[in-house]
Amino acid sequence: MPGARAGAAQTTSTIINVLRSGQIFTEDGLVDMGQLREWLKARVGRAPRPTLLIRASTGVTLAELVEIQGAAREAGYGQVLWGAEERRGDSGAR
Repeated sequence: MPGARAGAAQTTSTIINVLRSGQIFTEDGLVDMGQLREWLKARVGRAPRPTLLIRASTGVTLAELVEIQGAAREAGYGQVLWGAEERRGDSGAR
């Protein structure tokens, strides 16, 4: 479709995966929250418009996502996007 991607957000910078257990996976491996703050600071300058995509598994709390978003903003990320895993059997059809 022409123009379908016009409003799409481009994530050229950083993607992390957050599990319900609190584990945070980066392209360099497993980090804790303190390490994540430093890891984000080290990567923020690699893109002209730094964007962070947080992919969260089912069960990750809003508080955890907000904490990570805050760390990303402090590091200098201009845009933080969240993506959540859909629960099995939850197709949205009713």
